[in-house]
Amino acid sequence: GLDVVLLHPRRVQVNHLLKHQAIFDYYNVRTLFTVKTLPNFDVLRLERFVPQPFFAGLFSLHAFLWGGLAVRYAAKERGDFYFTRDPAVAWWLGREGLPTILEVHTLYKRLQGTLLRAATRRSSVFLVVSMTEHLRRNLIETSGVPQNKTLALHDGVDLERFCNGVSKEEARQRLGFPLNQPLIVYVGHLFPNKGVGALIRAASLLDGAGIYIVGGMPDDVERKRQLVEKIKATNVNLVGHVLPEKVPLYLSAADVLVIPNSARYAHSVYYTSPLKLFEYMASRRPIVTSNLPSICEVLKDKHTALMVEPDNPESLANGIQTLLTSPELCERLSENAFRDVQQYTWRKRAEKIVKLFDNETNSIL
Repeated sequence: GLDVVLLHPRRVQVNHLLKHQAIFDYYNVRTLFTVKTLPNFDVLRLERFVPQPFFAGLFSLHAFLWGGLAVRYAAKERGDFYFTRDPAVAWWLGREGLPTILEVHTLYKRLQGTLLRAATRRSSVFLVVSMTEHLRRNLIETSGVPQNKTLALHDGVDLERFCNGVSKEEARQRLGFPLNQPLIVYVGHLFPNKGVGALIRAASLLDGAGIYIVGGMPDDVERKRQLVEKIKATNVNLVGHVLPEKVPLYLSAADVLVIPNSARYAHSVYYTSPLKLFEYMASRRPIVTSNLPSICEVLKDKHTALMVEPDNPESLANGIQTLLTSPELCERLSENAFRDVQQYTWRKRAEKIVKLFDNETNSIL
């Protein structure tokens, strides 16, 4: 029910990713808001030519200066409130006295951490949304964010997209997958903290099952391909990047969905709220996931998912095998997860944020 304007910097990588598609078509969302591309020199062009320590500093400085430019444009929109995920933009918005909500996905250090602390001390930056409860507490304890300004809100899902009514058999036919083979599916990025290496190593213990790994940037896919070839994981299929509109089909085709996040990275352990988690829950397929505090804020072992030891291929394979041989357990986990995911829709998330803004406005008046 709000008029929304999204401002973003022009980036070469984004243009390459979208391949001239409208951003709404790419992400398969309805055209309900305005998108404006702001002027920007894309410093990512320089990454391959500048040593990493210098590039990191250059990137941070550029982000800070671009934030000032962005706020000049944003102020012209005369918004009732402003929402950003960038501490630099929040700092500039706070400096201008514009009502601001900052969403935080990790603990920031150096310049970004300094800007976050400075921004949240301004009265106009009235809310800091963290992705997990662990992150919310850390922002209070280590970053000095006032407790009364914090709120933990996990990511969400568009139920209409994932409650598509497509049967497992139909999804497999449309994707050209085997109809009778047990299929294990992972959808998402292939960064080290995602733990996909453990899934690949578990493949040899899952004889007869097909493992489909969907997603990843080209370089990451190639690294995983090298691992597959090295350990001769012949039942692993690296699908690579697919359009978001195709994701529900891959989930519907699965017997078991996997979130193998690693425990070797603080972000994975405490701060992540994976989009795939809620999409998996909405797809009504049983989930095997690493037993990590961030995941345990949403899922419960043996109630909405089967939890296994992170970074342990044997434990992961055992969890998957348990579900493949326990149809009643699969049905119970899937239905419980589907019931719980009803509270994690994007609409409900947005309603909570807007309600807090309304409360803030009323307290000022």
